[in-house]
Amino acid sequence: MPLGLVGLVLGSLFLLLPRVPRILWVWWGLGLLSIFWSLTPGNTLALGLWELAYLAAFAAGGWLVGFVGLNIVLLGYGLLTTLTLAWAGLVMYFSGSSHYVAGAQALVLIPLAMVWMFRSRWQLLSGVLLTGALYLALLSGARAVYLPLTIIALLMVWRLWREGFAFWRIGLALGVVVAAVMAIDATLPFSPVQNALGLKASLTKQVQDVAAEGSIGSRLQMWEQTLHIALQHPLGTGNGSFRDTLAAYLQYPGILFSNAHNYYLETAATGGWLRLLLLLVILGWLLWQGWSSSA
Repeated sequence: MPLGLVGLVLGSLFLLLPRVPRILWVWWGLGLLSIFWSLTPGNTLALGLWELAYLAAFAAGGWLVGFVGLNIVLLGYGLLTTLTLAWAGLVMYFSGSSHYVAGAQALVLIPLAMVWMFRSRWQLLSGVLLTGALYLALLSGARAVYLPLTIIALLMVWRLWREGFAFWRIGLALGVVVAAVMAIDATLPFSPVQNALGLKASLTKQVQDVAAEGSIGSRLQMWEQTLHIALQHPLGTGNGSFRDTLAAYLQYPGILFSNAHNYYLETAATGGWLRLLLLLVILGWLLWQGWSSSA
């Protein structure tokens, strides 16, 4: 990490220190503490510095206007990038690609836009925001985006209904948004959303991917190896050590990967079970805070 960036993160943390809950500091500290038994201490130290940025981002996320503004900028950038790539025929549906990252970032705006469509005075703008975010999420071609998108949509419909909004009104508003997404995709000659859904969301594709050589089958084997590491090292092999220590625990040499494709299992394998427990507590608390918030 460049020294200038380190200084910026540390300065931000100093200013925002009171807004970082102690449990997050404990989670970060456990990762850094693993340097004493880490199999790759240099990686552990480097990741510890990077994770300071997570704490700073968490503290800054309490500013709703800034949080939403940043995500709108990311939404625009994601749409520009993915549509340009699709227009050029450079479609990349694999983990870490521009499509995956942009789709995952778009998920943040979807529940907020759904709430604002019914509660705020800016219903039209909220609908436009929801249309853009939904389009980018569907454009991702990622099951890791489609699954949480489905859960978010169902939960938000249920929440709006519990708050007194009629099902017909919710369905009508969401129907208009979905129709707008379909119209935009039909207007584009390369129909990127239809292409993404056809390649990654079809039933035939799911059946193919469950096989051992498919993406789902290979991930199950990755997770099995990662769980084996976590069980052998209850305190973890050292935060950030996964890529460099994996070779010693390979059970399926034909499958090459540098991360577990499962942050929870990788946290248990490298940071230990206690750090995983803290992560789950933090995420549960954040989800509850978000659910209880009036946005």
